[in-house]
Amino acid sequence: LVKEQIGKSKADVEREQRKKERLEKEIKEVKANLEKKTEETRAKQEAIAKGQEELARLEIKLKEAEQHVQRAHKDNDQLTQKTQKLQQDLEEQISTNTQLLAENAQRQIELK
Repeated sequence: LVKEQIGKSKADVEREQRKKERLEKEIKEVKANLEKKTEETRAKQEAIAKGQEELARLEIKLKEAEQHVQRAHKDNDQLTQKTQKLQQDLEEQISTNTQLLAENAQRQIELK
């Protein structure tokens, strides 16, 4: 009877030891998996942060480019207006010169 109890106790101890080893193995696997997932999460967060920095940098560049385009349009509009004004002045000067040439020609005829 005592031998049976000792045998049963020994079997119980061995069973508990195997259970403990199995649980320790599972804990080790879960910890390893958690570390892997934590590292993946950290890497993704780092990638997101870098992406956000790049996005902010590109948004600044876009804003600067839009301002440059706006200034270029404004400069172009001013130059177009100036060109039109100069064209108008030229046409008026040509008209005045043509008129003066005609008057000079008439005066030369009158002087002869």
